[in-house]
Amino acid sequence: MRVREIIIELFDPKLAIDLEWAEGSDYIAARGYVTVTDQYGNKEDVELEVEFGEFPHRNRKEYEVQFKVGDSYDITGGGNANVIFATVRQACKDFVEMYNPDRLFFTAKEQSRARMYDTITKRVAKEVGWHVIPFDEIQKDPLYRNNSDNGFVFVIGKGAAPEKWSSAQQPQHGSFMPIFYVYNVDKDTPTVAVKVRAPNRETAVQHAMKIEPSFKDLDLMQIHALNSLPNREVTDVIDGGTAEDPRKVGENFADGRNPQDKGDSGRHGIKKGITIAQLKKIRSSDSASPRKKQLAHWQINMRQGRSKKG
Repeated sequence: MRVREIIIELFDPKLAIDLEWAEGSDYIAARGYVTVTDQYGNKEDVELEVEFGEFPHRNRKEYEVQFKVGDSYDITGGGNANVIFATVRQACKDFVEMYNPDRLFFTAKEQSRARMYDTITKRVAKEVGWHVIPFDEIQKDPLYRNNSDNGFVFVIGKGAAPEKWSSAQQPQHGSFMPIFYVYNVDKDTPTVAVKVRAPNRETAVQHAMKIEPSFKDLDLMQIHALNSLPNREVTDVIDGGTAEDPRKVGENFADGRNPQDKGDSGRHGIKKGITIAQLKKIRSSDSASPRKKQLAHWQINMRQGRSKKG
């Protein structure tokens, strides 16, 4: 079956189940029952809940959308994903018609759920005459920026998209990857931020250092990457495109940005699996070489950056 046919089946409105709506103090929920298959192959009816959580402190009617099947947020839905996604899509459309919100947003940590939210938001936006908010615009808002740490955020709003946002209205599908902003950490030096779509933080840094002239003479200790714009002055945001998957171009970028640096960590005695505490000892050591200290410092930054909140 072709990808297009699979997507059409997943969101076939005829598959959507009937839902009952309920209002809470700060949320509105739609609930119904779907038949799923448990781990032992037994079929059972479980509750599907699509929840719209309100953010009343905002200057617009804005809701975060989440859904779960029973007690699980697993998107597979016990083999009944087509019914679940068709129902979530229909619930979003019905919610827009009944409650007249200004915006809906979705958050996801897993790429599998992110791909589906990418498709759901763009389908719903098109069907109700709304538009998708581009990632760069999303990152200007602290609410979305905080929710995008180590994850993905998708936002749709009322009205047609401005022409400059037209490209953001197309689903990313299988090419979906996180977005990173790579920048110079030296606060005394003006910096640009290079926006890179990449599978991970290290690959984003590698890619940015290759394409941005102002990064050319910097070492790895001076470069960092976040899922949002850094909390410092940025002179310009440059679109760096998509980084190549490192599995296709070789391994061990953790050693440096130059081909001759491959294996450098091993040659300087930094073993795979070394802890951050051990790396800090190397960095502060009087006997370690400058290069070994540099590599240790870079690895500390990269590892801590994975969990750093913007």
